[in-house]
Amino acid sequence: MQLVHAIFERGVFRPTGVVNLPDGCEVEFEPHLSPPRMTTDSKQFVLRLNELRSLQNGWLDGKGLAPACIGLDWLANEFASNYSTDLPQPFVYPTAEGGVQLEWTIGDHEASLEIDLTSHQAQWHCVNLKTESDSIRDVDLDDVRNWTRLNDEIRQLAGGAS
Repeated sequence: MQLVHAIFERGVFRPTGVVNLPDGCEVEFEPHLSPPRMTTDSKQFVLRLNELRSLQNGWLDGKGLAPACIGLDWLANEFASNYSTDLPQPFVYPTAEGGVQLEWTIGDHEASLEIDLTSHQAQWHCVNLKTESDSIRDVDLDDVRNWTRLNDEIRQLAGGAS
């Protein structure tokens, strides 16, 4: 019998690849947690975080704080574990305060997530460039439900991209 890899989202297991079973058949299984598999896109994300490790305090005209390596490790792990691989990958930038900002341009929307690598708190900001409407909210990235909501919001933007 073949090995089936699946992601558990919103109370349902979703296979990550083709499953060769007849429609309507019942199966029994015992779930085993596996380490996140890295896609080419998620490898690019980690490579970009690794570039940020080379920053020194003062990187921004003598004032920018370098992101802490332990915080970058945390973000790489959380992103690999919680960000859906079918979504657009963000651009990654350091912030002057020693954090990281993720940015997406999706259709008529500009979205960003500014992350404090110490507290694991972030601020989500999304602007509709056509209507100039925006939304801002605080996000606790230690709560997996917030990653699910973030995935849903980005999926919705990507589904409506023009």
